[in-house]
Amino acid sequence: MHHKNIKLIVRKQLKKEFPKWKCLPRKMKREISKQNVLHGDVLTEDTCNCYLHSNSRLLATVGIDNHVVVETADAVLVGHKDRVQDVKAIAGQLKQKQRDEARLHRCVNCPWGTYECIDQADRFQVKRITVNPGATLSSQMHHHHDEHWIVVKGTAKVIRGGEVMVLGEILPIVWKTQVKFPWNS
Repeated sequence: MHHKNIKLIVRKQLKKEFPKWKCLPRKMKREISKQNVLHGDVLTEDTCNCYLHSNSRLLATVGIDNHVVVETADAVLVGHKDRVQDVKAIAGQLKQKQRDEARLHRCVNCPWGTYECIDQADRFQVKRITVNPGATLSSQMHHHHDEHWIVVKGTAKVIRGGEVMVLGEILPIVWKTQVKFPWNS
């Protein structure tokens, strides 16, 4: 499935990770003296009895007690450990307000690998596509936009029309380079 409902994901994630505060995963780094459970890049100061989970960036806390903080590329959840199961109310608000977060995730799993939306605006979208070894994407044809593919690591066999190409990794620029934009717009 390309698009998962955030309500289901959040509930599954919380049931998996927070079935009961006392039963938190034992494999995670712990600050024994402060009763904190840490996952990922986490720094604490005067923080006690907390579950702190970071997937994609530094998570730092100061002066909190009895909280759950979960950071992902999609969102950040901060709540008291006794109320974390109430996240379903937030999922309901996302759906009611028709927020993209209720329908789409930044990183989407597909049978052939994953894609992650890195940036987007009115006239462009940038995705990081990771293709599993030996996997094949479906044929692509777009009438309303162009696509530009860059192989960052590995090689890709591309069939365009009847032409077969093998694309390799980008060659780094090793000489002095300057880019100018002489136009006003």
